[in-house]
Amino acid sequence: MGLVLDTPATPRSSRWGSVLARAATTTLLLSGLTACYIEPLPSNESSISGTWTIDSAAPTAASCNAVGIDQVELVIFAEGDVTPMLRLRQACSVGSIDSRLSPEVFIYAGDYEVVFEGYSGATRVAQSERAGVRLPANDHARVSTNFTGGGGFDPRGSDATLAASWTIDGFAPSSATCNALGITDIRVAFQNGATYYEHPDLVFPCSVGNADTRPVGVIRTGTWTLQVQALDASGAIVAMGMSATLTVTPGSHVIMDPIDFTGGAFNPLGSDATVESSWQLNSRTPTADSCYAVGIDRVRFVLFAASDVAFENGVVVFQEMCATGRRDSRPMPLVRAGTYLWALEAIDSTGVIVTEYSEMGTIEVPTASHIQLPVVDFQFPTTLTIGLDWQSGVAGGYTTCSGAGVATYSYTLRREGSIVATADARPCADLISFNSTDTAGFTPGSYALYFEGFNGAGRKQWAVDPTECTGIRVDNNELALDTCGAIFTP
Repeated sequence: MGLVLDTPATPRSSRWGSVLARAATTTLLLSGLTACYIEPLPSNESSISGTWTIDSAAPTAASCNAVGIDQVELVIFAEGDVTPMLRLRQACSVGSIDSRLSPEVFIYAGDYEVVFEGYSGATRVAQSERAGVRLPANDHARVSTNFTGGGGFDPRGSDATLAASWTIDGFAPSSATCNALGITDIRVAFQNGATYYEHPDLVFPCSVGNADTRPVGVIRTGTWTLQVQALDASGAIVAMGMSATLTVTPGSHVIMDPIDFTGGAFNPLGSDATVESSWQLNSRTPTADSCYAVGIDRVRFVLFAASDVAFENGVVVFQEMCATGRRDSRPMPLVRAGTYLWALEAIDSTGVIVTEYSEMGTIEVPTASHIQLPVVDFQFPTTLTIGLDWQSGVAGGYTTCSGAGVATYSYTLRREGSIVATADARPCADLISFNSTDTAGFTPGSYALYFEGFNGAGRKQWAVDPTECTGIRVDNNELALDTCGAIFTP
């Protein structure tokens, strides 16, 4: 399913190259912008419309239903970016969408990339190729696509390579250990609605233990939900790994998380129930910016045996990009019937847990059911308060700044070398508070405070001991160090 682009032959040059939502006022809070004051430039405004067909014919309610699509989104990206800047949605049977019909939408001229996505409820079931488009100033661009009878779902392409690895009971597989679990092949499958799409180039013998398609690209650009699956000789699924949603860009290399297929060990993955989960950051819907601010790349749903009250041996069911804010696996079941403990873990780009929510209460998963988890609100501190102790020049002990004779002080707060806040000649204080400029709160990590105090004559006589107060950790709303002391120098 390709894209057809129709733009004027002589587009004018771009000054901006951003997609913004135009609100009733000019104070905005958007992906990539925080409380910016925008003066729209009418001479640099552009617009875009998209049309689609079903099997090369104008869509109708019947033809949309036949391919399982009820809504179509035109998704717009900044050129080369992976996070959408704007989504325009319309009912499938309408057949078109136009940004000019939405007065709250303002698009600056520039170079963008677009993709059409077809949805059945909350599940994406079709997707066009991603294509570049120039949005000219004071003009209009048109794009179109065709959804086929199969929903247009085809992840095959040459844009990205893929690697996967697996073990059997913690060890490199062999023909004997694979046969013992009834596994013949391992495949990387793509979720397409309630079915899995088998990529012909991503099926491998179980005994090889790993596969890497480099330098041959096998996946085209797009956002896909993938799963490593173990198949028996008949092609039936006998075991599966977690479901992961990934965005593939040109030239990228996709590395699936390693999976261990075990015999008789705890494994909640199956086809009895669908799962729905959603999350927030400091009680707000997450965005690409707020997720980045607190160092979260993905969120994963983990199940534990009901007896594993220490939450030590979990199995990841799915992982999703943080900024999406939710994951609904319907109509694809991911969990087998049983009784479990569960956790939602927020992880960084390397897979390290930034913060997590663990639910001690068990959940019962019946056969042929849908499990909707409560909304998880990941909390990060929005205010960081540090106590300041000043050494008395008389008694030698530590006291308040007024008791020590401090008139003013200066400080610099750093996170892993980067300046977070700095100020000079502040009035004497015993507590210093920093307020996060991001609604998501402070980025977890290690902070260091540098500060020095001055007497009434402006002479520096106090400095933090040592030259910096380190080890101030922001993690899960806890501070490992909350008081810093400054030594008096006669």
